[in-house]
Amino acid sequence: MRSFDSNFSLSICIPVYNWDVTKLVNELHRQAEKAPFNVEILVFDDKSKIEFRDINRSIINLKSVYYRELEENIGRSKIRNELVKAAKNQYVLLMDCDAEVLNCDFIENYAKASGFDVVVGGTAYHTNPPEPQYILRWKYGTEREMRNAETRQKSPNSSFTPFNFMIRKEIFSILNFDENICGYGHEDTLFGWNLKQKSIEVKHIDNPLIHAGLEKTDIFLSKTEESVRNIKLISDKLNDINFDKDVSLLRCFRQIEKYRIKQIVKLLLNLLNPILLKNLKSDKPNIRCFDLFKLRLLLSL
Repeated sequence: MRSFDSNFSLSICIPVYNWDVTKLVNELHRQAEKAPFNVEILVFDDKSKIEFRDINRSIINLKSVYYRELEENIGRSKIRNELVKAAKNQYVLLMDCDAEVLNCDFIENYAKASGFDVVVGGTAYHTNPPEPQYILRWKYGTEREMRNAETRQKSPNSSFTPFNFMIRKEIFSILNFDENICGYGHEDTLFGWNLKQKSIEVKHIDNPLIHAGLEKTDIFLSKTEESVRNIKLISDKLNDINFDKDVSLLRCFRQIEKYRIKQIVKLLLNLLNPILLKNLKSDKPNIRCFDLFKLRLLLSL
């Protein structure tokens, strides 16, 4: 173990919903057992199907692992807030349940970065393409989300993601995830923006987790509709042009409004929509088509 803050302690927080989290937790536990500092692992289940709860209950017997099943589904933001409230240590490391640990020194790498208030490790994907029904989500991930730390650091707050990040508990407790954001998407965008508004530095490092839980194309497109609605609601609520400039979709939307071409662009994208959908549902989707798909959704709101 290399040098790190002698007072460093870590709470790993994992919200679970309909996913077998045993492999992830067992690997984190293995690394935690070797760490020369205190590590606890908190796993909260957000009312998963019984078959997943039955599988995940096996982690209860692991030392320093705290597993809890919620009586009702409370959503992506609130469950993360509840996990951090329950955490006992100086830093909290939040990750999604459908992650896979890539590095045998994953926890150590975060410990070495403990001089920073917020540290983002990054997202990786398996090299080999998945089956065709998952290809759009995989391609989006590999082209847009899988970036090294140097690239992410150029726009540190807009590159923030809750998939894999560490933060001082006291700072998280000031901000929290906005529990008014329902459904899927962009609670992370708002959290990154709030960090920026508080002048809290976000440090990016190359310590990725693999995103293994790919959605089928139809589900991913449906979730995208939710996320576009959410980003529009957030934008309208904030009413801050600087926020819109930080989000590429909103930036494009505002340019269209500026040049007063909203109706004609909307008409053209409506005409193109069958072609866009055909491409996105094919085995060779184009992410530029996905961008246009999202723009059409936003223009329709």
